[in-house]
Amino acid sequence: MRNCFKKTTGLLVAVVVAGAFTSSAFGVASFARQTGLECLSCHTSAPGFPSLNSFGAAFKAGGYTMGQNFVEGEKLSIPAALNTSIVTKIRAKYHGGDAYGANPSLTVNTPDEYAIFFAGRVGENVGFVTEYAGGPLSFKMVFAYDVGPVKIAVVPWWSDAFSAAWAFEGLSTGAVRNIRPSESSVVSAFKEQSYGGGGEAAGLGLYVWHPMGFLVYTPFVKAYDGGLNQSAAHYVRLAVTPTLGPLETGIGFAYYTGTTSGATDFGDIATQPVTDYNAYGVDLQVIGNIGIPLSAFITYFADVEAATSDFAIYVEAGLIENTLNFGLGYNMHLHDDVNSMLIVLKYNILQNLRVSVDVTYYLDDGLGNSGYEVMPMLFGSF
Repeated sequence: MRNCFKKTTGLLVAVVVAGAFTSSAFGVASFARQTGLECLSCHTSAPGFPSLNSFGAAFKAGGYTMGQNFVEGEKLSIPAALNTSIVTKIRAKYHGGDAYGANPSLTVNTPDEYAIFFAGRVGENVGFVTEYAGGPLSFKMVFAYDVGPVKIAVVPWWSDAFSAAWAFEGLSTGAVRNIRPSESSVVSAFKEQSYGGGGEAAGLGLYVWHPMGFLVYTPFVKAYDGGLNQSAAHYVRLAVTPTLGPLETGIGFAYYTGTTSGATDFGDIATQPVTDYNAYGVDLQVIGNIGIPLSAFITYFADVEAATSDFAIYVEAGLIENTLNFGLGYNMHLHDDVNSMLIVLKYNILQNLRVSVDVTYYLDDGLGNSGYEVMPMLFGSF
């Protein structure tokens, strides 16, 4: 199998930095350059990037500090090269039928999303991620320390798209929106309910990670420019992640509570509307190889304030290992009768270059509304 670092520049060893500007669910190549490891060292072959295996999760929890070539000195231990990468995506969407009130339409985005990343090691126990997409930066710095097999970390962070879940996430269920197994939001109840993202925010995250699970807490504000009338909400995330034979599993719980208000748009002194949080989610993932690469994701999310809830299930198998994947998903809006079914086909031209097609069927909601959407996409990380 080709080494991405030497041949194709690879994918991100830890997909966490898929892009605060972007909504894509993919990784980038910065950490592959840092470590010299191929993409599949940290990512599973089904569903592939961005889903992490246990090694990739440990790398991420450790603050992105592992590497091969360092410049060393007194109180100095940094990579010999700056770990940079570019991620971009060309995407088209065709809406057919009466897709819930939308007329048939074709949209082509070239690029759909793009970002430049700088990421990696700052020192022995400190790592960082910075993303630039032509606007405000997203950034986090991870101070991670080992206590036996446990990693304890403090994470000052800000993001223009990921909200509180940007602090840390170890599962691939879409609890933070850039780590989900398909471009389509249908695969994740978190994403379908607009959580794990949802705009600019800043906070100070704390997490404790062990191979058997992790706990995250972060207070956060919605604007991170130090504007007026700031008030903080709270995000709590708990997951257990046991390995059962060939299967790496995870079951988690996430909770948002509190109220945020503050200035908008990076320097605008006008206050934004107060947002009340009272929402929670439950998620399950199973990833492994049982003769073929196979993964399954089940998510439920309820926004108590909005009186909405969502359930999603998605299964993906590797038809040709590391090359061709096929996925099926089903999503139910439990607060109304809007359901959808998803078919996904992925072809990895290289480990860092993928073609995919998502086909979503919007099922009849009892009012005669139905339709479909076809979304082909070319994704590259360089």
